[in-house]
Amino acid sequence: MGLGTDIDTHSYVDLSLNVYAKYQWENYGAANQNSWDGYRFKVKYMVPITTLWGGVARVNVGALKAGTGRNVVADTALMKVETRGVSNQVNDDIYQQALRIIAGAAAMYGVEYEVKLMGAARSCTPTQPWVDFLHHQADALGIFRSVVDRKAQAAGSEDATYMMERVKQRGGQATYAIFGCDLAAGHHNAKFDFDEGVMGKAVQMLATLALNQAQFGGAR
Repeated sequence: MGLGTDIDTHSYVDLSLNVYAKYQWENYGAANQNSWDGYRFKVKYMVPITTLWGGVARVNVGALKAGTGRNVVADTALMKVETRGVSNQVNDDIYQQALRIIAGAAAMYGVEYEVKLMGAARSCTPTQPWVDFLHHQADALGIFRSVVDRKAQAAGSEDATYMMERVKQRGGQATYAIFGCDLAAGHHNAKFDFDEGVMGKAVQMLATLALNQAQFGGAR
């Protein structure tokens, strides 16, 4: 049995206190049968590592699989984790800190661990002349309620940023366009769905860019 409480620290730190006591019932005549047999007092605190760096960041455990049965201590566990940061530097810092935490947890419990990097994406800043050209072409089509050049909030991460950076390195123009629409639920949600009517508008926009590319006065 146990008692516990959470303490509001009025900060990013989560703090909880727990007291446990074990009462051993029938135990085949052992000395600890029908008696209190062990106590434990635990203090737990958590500091979100995403609050320690200069920029928006997050760490998400998307999957955790372990064990084979209710009464068996798991011998292996698989955790799928993702880190994101508003900039390459922030994400690199969060990623390295996550690795240190994993290593520390393994050392604390005397177990082995292995980390496999399954993929990554870098941040990339669009080239403003190309953004301006897209804005002008979108306005001329007259099929969008609004055209927004850029939003300061954190967006998603995509492999396309690698291609954008490569294009820019070779003197080209690059941006990442999002066609907004009504959503049934937010991203990374089991009920996520979107209004497919926006797909026709997206095709019109991309076709217009291809047909009118010669009007662009910037770099290739």
